[in-house]
Amino acid sequence: MPAREPHVPDGIDVTVPSVVAGFRDRLTPGSYLVISAIGSEGVDEAAAEAATEVGRAARTSAVARSREQLMEFFAGCELEAPGLVDVVQWRPDPDTGPTPAKVHMLGGVGRKR
Repeated sequence: MPAREPHVPDGIDVTVPSVVAGFRDRLTPGSYLVISAIGSEGVDEAAAEAATEVGRAARTSAVARSREQLMEFFAGCELEAPGLVDVVQWRPDPDTGPTPAKVHMLGGVGRKR
């Protein structure tokens, strides 16, 4: 049986920014928000299209977002070091260090104020 799309009542905003804001706004001060997403700056167009195709095959979507768009998700939070950076810069292997990613994934951890 094919999956049914969920019904969303009129007037309910289910865009990613709205859903993230709703979740973030309900966090208790001191809680952490962790986000990773495909960054749109410096992404090879063929790699971005391949990621989109993988998302379609998995029945989900992959959307590349700018640094500014991703920073909006952290409104009301203080970013933990090293900030919103390529995910390979988070806790890199001390023996080898970070290696460039084929797809530019940004990640960050914010602490709710």
